[in-house]
Amino acid sequence: MILVDVYIPAVDETYDFMLDENTEIEKIIMEIYEMISKKMQSSKKEHIEEFLLYNMDVKQVLEKHKTLYTSNVKDGSRLMLV
Repeated sequence: MILVDVYIPAVDETYDFMLDENTEIEKIIMEIYEMISKKMQSSKKEHIEEFLLYNMDVKQVLEKHKTLYTSNVKDGSRLMLV
């Protein structure tokens, strides 16, 4: 498990997430989206498949079929959900 900051520009908020570095990024995007939707009490369904995770530290979009580990995301990394 690693601790990362995830910035969500749509709500202009940054959240701390404890994530499993061996989980596929596509699954992580879905989990983050679900948690944020619950927190914002939003029932609006977005096109989740269009969301991306962006590593702000290395200025790189993370490939959905890879894991955080293989994408070199570490403790303290700053990610953005776009």
